[in-house]
Amino acid sequence: MKIRGYLYIEIQINGFWSLVETLIRNPAFRHRKYHNDNEPEYIPQSRYLPGDAPIREGIIQASGKRGLPVDISTELLEYFNYRWKKEDVFGKSWMTVEEIIECNEADSNFYLNQEWFSQYSEPDKVRVIFWFVNFSKNKSDNSHE
Repeated sequence: MKIRGYLYIEIQINGFWSLVETLIRNPAFRHRKYHNDNEPEYIPQSRYLPGDAPIREGIIQASGKRGLPVDISTELLEYFNYRWKKEDVFGKSWMTVEEIIECNEADSNFYLNQEWFSQYSEPDKVRVIFWFVNFSKNKSDNSHE
């Protein structure tokens, strides 16, 4: 089973959540004859998370299996709805950097390293949104749910 995680960082500014990273040009978009009309020209940058069972289960359990936040940034929601609607997506959730710091203090083996987010001065106003995707050809294995 090939599983990969995707992590995006958002910051709260004036009560609204926005992606931290700038959008990048969608690599598939340059081949206009290969993309469909609804494909976004620009997409958010992500960090990849390993799909190893102990790592992904630890992150999913620590987050409380929240699903995508109701106030997710518009760009990330549009990208998620476009790109991942046909894939086997699971483990959608999010955590504030403040929660990640607490998890690191409680478990030194927690995969999300608080140092990755040390440049943000207000850990309660920065969050990571993540999900995992099963790219296996045989998706009948539901051990990730």
